[in-house]
Amino acid sequence: VLAESLRENKTIRGLKLRSCFIKSVMSVHVIVNGLKESQQLESLCLSNNKVDTSDLEGLMELLRENYSLYELDLSCNYMKEAGAIAFSEVLENNFTLKRLDLEDNHIADGSISDKGIVALANSLKDHPSVYYVNLRQNAIGAKGSEALLKMMEENYMITTLEVEETRPNAIVGNNIKVEMMQRIKELVERNRNAVKKTAEYLKEKCLEAGNIGEKLDLGRVKHYQR
Repeated sequence: VLAESLRENKTIRGLKLRSCFIKSVMSVHVIVNGLKESQQLESLCLSNNKVDTSDLEGLMELLRENYSLYELDLSCNYMKEAGAIAFSEVLENNFTLKRLDLEDNHIADGSISDKGIVALANSLKDHPSVYYVNLRQNAIGAKGSEALLKMMEENYMITTLEVEETRPNAIVGNNIKVEMMQRIKELVERNRNAVKKTAEYLKEKCLEAGNIGEKLDLGRVKHYQR
């Protein structure tokens, strides 16, 4: 019934299905198929529904075909390393997503290679739209930490990166060294300051344009970030 309603309603803007035991009553694919034709969908939350690697193909297809989705919450699921690698390939070519929540998805789970985190970091290095990323509770190790640091060194869009540093005797969480965490925070702050500077510059230019009766072409105003 829900899937049919989603197919018929092509103007839906947000759908929140947090902790709805989706996999117990229907397939994640059914929901995704119902949303494919909606080009006004802006926010989708499937948090805590045991979404795993087998469910990701449908979600990735949605990301390939949808040009309006800007917020995706997949927190507290089971993306794992393989799912993160596949998801990264699609993310790299999606230019509308702005907020991505992948908290507690077992992406690294203490893996020495951290391939899932490395793949996500690489896909976000030059991403033009994502500014919020949550990767808490993914057991990120040394290689993943290095990849996130390199990502932030090259990325000027991300203004919020939710990760946590090493906590002694912690069973869950991430394993990011304090000094590396501090450097990541500095780079995030750099981006925030750049965005603030850009906003102030645009405001000043808009006021100037208004005062002299000219139309300001915002498309030609470059980011004050480098």
